Amino acid sequence: SFAPGIYIFDGTAPDTTPAQWLALPTDATVRSSVEAVGGHLRVLLARGADAFASLSAVDYDLGNGEATPILDIGAVIAPQLSPDGRFIGGYQNLTEIDGVQQGALLVVDLQSGRGFVLANPATAWGFRWAGT
Repeated sequence: SFAPGIYIFDGTAPDTTPAQWLALPTDATVRSSVEAVGGHLRVLLARGADAFASLSAVDYDLGNGEATPILDIGAVIAPQLSPDGRFIGGYQNLTEIDGVQQGALLVVDLQSGRGFVLANPATAWGFRWAGT
């Protein structure tokens, strides 16, 4: 068992123990991350492992490990950061229709702090950011 954190694995020596690069809070679960700006890792942290746990966006300086809180978001199901790190996309809620989990897509702008639910399509069962 490892302490919560971001770890470095040596792909050429898979039997070696990974080294912790950045320490994370003890109750944190990483939901998504992207190096949006060179030298900084933007991370979506959930408070606990529950699918409906509140999220926080935090930037970590890869040189010194310093954390800079960006925004407390609330619950977003299956969140994904956009490739540039500005937006979070995920589900506002989920329901099962014909055996498929689906729901309304929620997009949160981390610069303005505003979120909006896409009206069309009304529900989706999968998405990914363009260019990924």
